[in-house]
Amino acid sequence: MFSRYAKFILPVWLLVSSQVMALEFAAPDSFSLPEDKTISNELWLATGAADIRGTVQDDLFVMAGTNLLFNGTFEGNVWGLGSGVILSGHAGRNVRLAGQTVQVDGQVGGNVLACATTVKINPGADIKGSLGLLGQTVIVEGVAGGNVSILAQRVTLSAQIGGDVRITSSEIVVQPNTVIHGDLVYTSARELVLPEGIVEGSLVRKAEPAQKGTPLTAGNLISHFVWYVAAVFAGLPFLALFPLTSALASQTARKSPWRCLWVGALASIVLPVFGFMCIFSIIGLPLGCLMLAFWGMLVYVSRIIVGLVLGAIMLRRKNNSFLQILMTLSAGLFVIYVGLALPVINISVFLMVTWIGMGALLIGLFQKKQLVFQIPQQLRNLAESKAQEEAKENEEELS
Repeated sequence: MFSRYAKFILPVWLLVSSQVMALEFAAPDSFSLPEDKTISNELWLATGAADIRGTVQDDLFVMAGTNLLFNGTFEGNVWGLGSGVILSGHAGRNVRLAGQTVQVDGQVGGNVLACATTVKINPGADIKGSLGLLGQTVIVEGVAGGNVSILAQRVTLSAQIGGDVRITSSEIVVQPNTVIHGDLVYTSARELVLPEGIVEGSLVRKAEPAQKGTPLTAGNLISHFVWYVAAVFAGLPFLALFPLTSALASQTARKSPWRCLWVGALASIVLPVFGFMCIFSIIGLPLGCLMLAFWGMLVYVSRIIVGLVLGAIMLRRKNNSFLQILMTLSAGLFVIYVGLALPVINISVFLMVTWIGMGALLIGLFQKKQLVFQIPQQLRNLAESKAQEEAKENEEELS
């Protein structure tokens, strides 16, 4: 799945690869790095499955459709996304992992951030930095030198923790061999009663805050994270296929956000109403279906456009390399989906993003007087040259 998305971006990447000197990008069906092999450059990898046993000297970004195994030595930062992710090697810096299941068995010199349905920090793990864990079931064993923050439905602690621990969970189990050198601050419906010696600092229970609307739970956060990743993968091929439309809409949203807001709000009402009106007549049924499909596409793509704008504002870089575009889109979409996950502001964020993005797309399309289906300039030039050659040949035949 991931390699398919990567193939959409590959032509764009080839055009701009000269701007990124120490970066390797690969999209094989499967990837394996033997123990005696070393990669010195920063590596971006999209593959079906990956087993990395060698050495990676720079940062590593891996997206795998199935299993993802980090069994080697990693001197830079590590980002991993897969169905089942296992880190049993040695990572010198920070590690960020996401998937259906995430396990850490090895040594990490920096911090660990993990998001999955099930997160396990196994007994052999040695984390020098802090832990940030999000999941439905979180099990922490081994050694953590820094602070530990956990948001989950079920949490089990059986570890040696050098810093403070903060837990938000409905079910917390602390094993007798657990040692927490700092404070334990938790939010749960059940009160913890622990033997002496487990917590060297203070044991503090915080009351659960009253929330309006849908509560912010680990399940909701995981769901929004999955949709965030899906939006990134949907945004990259859209940007590659429609670069002019994306650039113009982003520029319009950044320069005239209030104009885009009003146009988008009006279109959000007119387009679905007109579409439903057409559906109720036999003659207008196809037009109504197309209108509703177009409206739905605008609602989703509006997040991509606003994400580009927010990412550009935050990063403040003008490099148009593949890496920079990916970072810009990812940063902007992350802010949007964090806002959508917060119960108090999610509706306001959804409306603002949808209206501004939709208005920017419609204004951009009408200003350029072209539809979303664009013909690359190279093909236009080729068609014009062929037409000129045919005209010359016809003139020669007539003469």
